[in-house]
Amino acid sequence: MTATRAPERAPRPTADRVGRPGVVDPETLTRRLASRRVLLCLDYDGTLVPIAARPHLAAFDDAGRRLLRALARHMPIAIVSGRSRSAVRELVGVAPLIYVGNHGLEIAGPRIRHRPDVPATWQRDLNRFLELIEADAPPGGFVERKGVTASIHYRLVSVADRHRWLPRLRARLAAEAATGRVRVIRGKAVLELRPPVDWNKGEAVRWLLGRPTLKNRTPVYFGDDATDEDAFRVVRANGVGVLVGRPRRSAARYRLTGPADVRELLDRWLQVLEGNAITSHFL
Repeated sequence: MTATRAPERAPRPTADRVGRPGVVDPETLTRRLASRRVLLCLDYDGTLVPIAARPHLAAFDDAGRRLLRALARHMPIAIVSGRSRSAVRELVGVAPLIYVGNHGLEIAGPRIRHRPDVPATWQRDLNRFLELIEADAPPGGFVERKGVTASIHYRLVSVADRHRWLPRLRARLAAEAATGRVRVIRGKAVLELRPPVDWNKGEAVRWLLGRPTLKNRTPVYFGDDATDEDAFRVVRANGVGVLVGRPRRSAARYRLTGPADVRELLDRWLQVLEGNAITSHFL
């Protein structure tokens, strides 16, 4: 019999890089960032917008679009999301940005495009996993199919049903993970199913920083979930990681309390940039 293991969590930072990031007010952080040539990376759910009960309810607004469009005149911006690239691009709706979807597995923007290779059998395996999960899901549990990955949401599942269903689901996924055919990552009331490849948001940011138009820029990454820790570790040495949300151990250096603070910071940053007449070299 093959021994099973619990679904893997996003890899933890090394001990010397883990702590509880201190809260920083948007004005102070803006001053620290304003003079740098930056690659700005923003998660979507929980960072640009509050987390919603269902993915389609996490809508972006026109004021946010105007803000990102204006900031993009001064620096390259990448939206780095667990959603599919097409879905997050449609939600944000600002054409000049770089969109990184499916935890880094889909990257495209101005003169930039990359898709890491996945096993030829992956899509067939993923569909089989999802059919079994959907057949057994309790009320409130649902699968978000995102092309090369999928999310199993249980935020709306009752406590009683969670106690019955989640242990069974995790055991099933642990057995599949033990075969090396799937990676299972825990997030906020969600289980992420990814192909068995060594790629994540951090590797996507690292790849972006190697592009000729983005070299020698300081990476600044805002994210809220455990899946953003890979990116926080990548940017920590030569950039800035900002955890968004409640306090927890993280490889990020700073913390903002929620998406409202992120919006305030971006707005202040734009005011400083336009006041100083700083122009972008990302043409």
